[in-house]
Amino acid sequence: VCVWMSLCACVFICLTSQIADIPPHNPMHSTFTPQSECDHVFASHLSRDQVKLESCLGDVTGLAPRFLELIELGLLYLRSAVLEPRLRAQAEAAFEDSYELSEEDIANFDTSSPQMASFIVAQQSLLLPLRDLLSPDNTARTVLAAAEASALLLERAAMQCRFNRLGGLQFDRDLRALLAQIATLTQWSVRDKMARLVQMATILNLDKVSEFLEYWGPAAQITWRLSPAEVRRVLALRTDFRAEEISRLRL
Repeated sequence: VCVWMSLCACVFICLTSQIADIPPHNPMHSTFTPQSECDHVFASHLSRDQVKLESCLGDVTGLAPRFLELIELGLLYLRSAVLEPRLRAQAEAAFEDSYELSEEDIANFDTSSPQMASFIVAQQSLLLPLRDLLSPDNTARTVLAAAEASALLLERAAMQCRFNRLGGLQFDRDLRALLAQIATLTQWSVRDKMARLVQMATILNLDKVSEFLEYWGPAAQITWRLSPAEVRRVLALRTDFRAEEISRLRL
């Protein structure tokens, strides 16, 4: 039943979002207005017919905000009812095994770890069919929604995991592989949606606790999405970082 409901939700969202975003004759399109279209198509018609048609189309432009609201509502439901439930189990599975890795583990991996590779495949299986059904703009919006949902789910799962130095390195590689996969689906940047997760990877990839100060403060020119308390929590995920060193860190 849940599978059929998800499929029905996808179909409904695809149909309604396409109706709300049909290029190039979209009321939100910068080069289109009812007036310009009437002048072009009905130039040879009687003026009274033009007036009647223009009167009928006069409110179309005013519907643009409602179309945008429809798209946003559809994407919100797609994320909560389809994307997050399907990706949650894969995100949790990606961190079931500890990221306390050895040189041999790293050597046996391809680019990403097997767990993250499974997550990437799961994300692709959800998004690729939608790309064939949606307009380019709606595809990009859907990918952004999926990236945001993925980042949140992976962050929660990662905070329950343990890392060593090599594990932090592999987590950074895994995240780069995920970003590269998402980039194949849209030209819109998703780094803002993944910013917190990227910053977690930076922290987990440090050689020592004190090295973090090179990335912190005005001189570093990094806008941190993680609070000082969250930074300490992420540092504490590294089993080779001492609690005393983390507590002494001035943030």
